[in-house]
Amino acid sequence: MKITGIDYSEGFEYHSEKEAYKLIRKAGGFSGLVSSLLGSQPVGFGSLLTGDPVLCELPTIGELMGVKMDELRIVVKTKSGTIFIDESSVIHGWAL
Repeated sequence: MKITGIDYSEGFEYHSEKEAYKLIRKAGGFSGLVSSLLGSQPVGFGSLLTGDPVLCELPTIGELMGVKMDELRIVVKTKSGTIFIDESSVIHGWAL
């Protein structure tokens, strides 16, 4: 099977949670890191399509990445499993 697309993780390597947080701080925050890796700035939720990445904030978890599923839902993988949330938790999104 041939996989096509862009590997946005190229050059983004860490070996521990501590190293990951260091990369996030160095980039000026999670949003800055994602913008740097994707090579684009965030856009409004209404500009996003299914499959576009979003940065969310959940009260008990904090910031985490998700994927826009449809007009109402975001899918997010957490340490406890996969959850669906609505757009009210979205901080930023990136149109790919």
